[in-house]
Amino acid sequence: MTKNLTKQNFLSEVFDKYYAELYNFILSRTGYHKEIAEDLIQDVMLKIWDNLENYNSNKASVRTWIYRITRNHIIDWYRKNRSSNKPINLNNTEITDLTFSENQDKDLLLKEMLRKIRKLSDNDQELLYMRYTLELSNIEISEILGKSEVSVKVAIFRAIEKLRKILND
Repeated sequence: MTKNLTKQNFLSEVFDKYYAELYNFILSRTGYHKEIAEDLIQDVMLKIWDNLENYNSNKASVRTWIYRITRNHIIDWYRKNRSSNKPINLNNTEITDLTFSENQDKDLLLKEMLRKIRKLSDNDQELLYMRYTLELSNIEISEILGKSEVSVKVAIFRAIEKLRKILND
């Protein structure tokens, strides 16, 4: 009973602290399909609950651990959907469907930036999202991706260089 109460408290804390952040991460990785993101976030919360006994605070922070679960679940979802012959394209969302603010100029600028960012590979987009939107450290990203910190740092640098080139074209 106490163990279950602790699990509930932990999941409640994770939900309160990370739900919106995880949902937005999933939403960005699924081409801004709200229904898919809502299904996946529920699955992720269940996976966190089911795997709570496997969490080791000596190996990773809670944030790193839940992002690794989330990312792996998204990858599994893509594999499952690919095998059922459903075309999946992160770039198929109409940017014009997204509303950012009431300021027209800002909307146009953000939409243009999104168009240019979408020219990057999915991996580069994911790296930049983790680093600059989620503000994860290179160490946290390396733990989530299962890569060395140096390779993550180099990959982020290269993604930025690619984005600079796209922005200058």
